Amino acid sequence: MVEPLEEPFKKLKINYNQQKNLIFENLAIHPIDGKRKIYKIRENSDPMPDWYDQTASFKYDAMLELEYAIPNVENYIIQEEVECATVTSLIKKHEIQKIDLVYIDVEGFDFEVIKLLDFNMNMKLI
Repeated sequence: MVEPLEEPFKKLKINYNQQKNLIFENLAIHPIDGKRKIYKIRENSDPMPDWYDQTASFKYDAMLELEYAIPNVENYIIQEEVECATVTSLIKKHEIQKIDLVYIDVEGFDFEVIKLLDFNMNMKLI
């Protein structure tokens, strides 16, 4: 399970701490390994949707689309540097031999992540 933002990552680990066979990585999926800037909504005390602190994107325009739920959203967007890894790097790092499920929720970067999946790897994809 991959989550680039620190606080949602902590919540993710707590929510799934009873599940066996899960691996947690506090990073973002990207075409290139290394650090990269990501956009997110800064912590604040203004009225916000419950999910505001769980939203981030490499695309500034994707964050602007949150205007429907966060008025003047551009005033709340900040950049944060996060660690990134390719799907292939994670598969090799954890010596994954079989993938049962791929669930993607990456705020406008979904198709980019799908393109990063190497269906020709020497492993069983179900």
